[in-house]
Amino acid sequence: NEDKHIKITPLGEDVLFGRKKAQLTVIVHEDLRVKKRKHRRSVTVALPEENTEDKALFEKLRALRSEIANDIKMPAYIVLSDKSLLSLVNEKPTNLHLFGNAYGIGEHKKKTIWRQVCRFDMQPSWRGSHSRTIK
Repeated sequence: NEDKHIKITPLGEDVLFGRKKAQLTVIVHEDLRVKKRKHRRSVTVALPEENTEDKALFEKLRALRSEIANDIKMPAYIVLSDKSLLSLVNEKPTNLHLFGNAYGIGEHKKKTIWRQVCRFDMQPSWRGSHSRTIK
């Protein structure tokens, strides 16, 4: 210890002098590296070409996204991706919970963007009969 000598414990002495047997364990090293990555299922959402009401809603959401991006001095794709906008157009959420279920909307965006989405003039079909559920 102090003189850089090895100190043998009482159990070590028993093994050394043959009074007990030493039991060794074998450590199995598992290969934890990812061998093959799974392919993500890509979800492609196309802009509705026939429904002009949905096109108009998409353009309104894009304008709102640009406005928010300018306010916070960030790129528009950081605020909401086109995929998120298309998800909102397709799902047309009527309350905060449904808005949070849309693609790309997490807790932070749900809290910060929902009020701004509610304040602009939405299509009547989006509002539907649930206009009182908007919080």
